[in-house]
Amino acid sequence: MTASHGFAHYEVSNYARDQVAISRHNFGYWRGLDYIGVGPGAHGRLYDFEQEERIRTYGEFHPNTWMAQCEEAGHGIRNIKVMTRQEMIEEIIVFGLRTRMGVPQARFSTYSDNDKHLKEYLDPAILLSFISAGFLEWHNPEPGRQSFDRSTAPYVMTEIAQEFTLEGGLRPTEKGLAVADELLPRLLRTV
Repeated sequence: MTASHGFAHYEVSNYARDQVAISRHNFGYWRGLDYIGVGPGAHGRLYDFEQEERIRTYGEFHPNTWMAQCEEAGHGIRNIKVMTRQEMIEEIIVFGLRTRMGVPQARFSTYSDNDKHLKEYLDPAILLSFISAGFLEWHNPEPGRQSFDRSTAPYVMTEIAQEFTLEGGLRPTEKGLAVADELLPRLLRTV
């Protein structure tokens, strides 16, 4: 129904008429970029350059407690947790596969320190069955050729569309996006 009115389904629960209308704010989460959570109950993900680790921040839930903590300690953060490499990788896969852009191998390599391919974190039999059933698609550019995968154009902001051009990646189809919450837990392989 939304497609007939000119809206592209670019994320599990988000639609836009064109690339300009795609939420850059939310795409930051889905791409694994840093974000600061400000306010009661807000969460954040940040890279701590001093400690050389990625952290999760958890804001105090109750507004009055949060405000009192801000006045006393200068912030409303109730907990900080260092993320393991496995947690970072799982987040980039889960958040990425909520979008039609999916998970470009080039971006995934950044989080895995180039030590593993995206496929190594996925159950191979489940991956093949989801591709065969039309829920997922694997894009592989031709060896030695950089080509813009135009099929991502309606779903991806112009400035990041090139992420698929060098190494390809995995993304859900429209059919897969509709059932992403069911697919993702079955697809991830605990390493």
